[in-house]
Amino acid sequence: VSYSAGSSQRFVGANAGVGFLFEGKNIATRVDVGAHWNSVLYDVDYIVTTIPIALGPNETEVAFFHESGRKSHVNTYGAFTINSKAAGWPLQFFAQFAINRQTLVSIDVQPANVGHESTVLSSVSFFIITPGVYFDLSPGLRVLAGLQLRDETELLLADPGVLVAPFVQFEFGL
Repeated sequence: VSYSAGSSQRFVGANAGVGFLFEGKNIATRVDVGAHWNSVLYDVDYIVTTIPIALGPNETEVAFFHESGRKSHVNTYGAFTINSKAAGWPLQFFAQFAINRQTLVSIDVQPANVGHESTVLSSVSFFIITPGVYFDLSPGLRVLAGLQLRDETELLLADPGVLVAPFVQFEFGL
């Protein structure tokens, strides 16, 4: 479960999934699949153009729309992780490869004088590669550190490139 707040807005999200772990003597792999729920704010300007049919009037209709609001969406994710687990090594290595889909906005539109409804949908997929190291501070505390390389697939014209960010995670065991 996640929670964030800023600019008088609060957001709640959640992930649910299943992981499959495969272990060898000095290496382990894990496959994760699941879904995540999150809410987003949107502020969208869009245009709907209606092209006339052959028997009707020969005029193209253009309608301008503006919508803003808040919606929740459910999307999927998957990840593959491989890591070393060699006894006696002070640092262990890992790499995770993940794909994450996120819906940004989904609006149902029914312009005047049109007999059907359209859906304005925008979503992105993120490809994430996270290489790093991990070590145990105590039997119940592990620290993971690395770099996360994130590339999205559908907004490339808006801001091309790969986002590189440091990654730190603390794992507590019982």
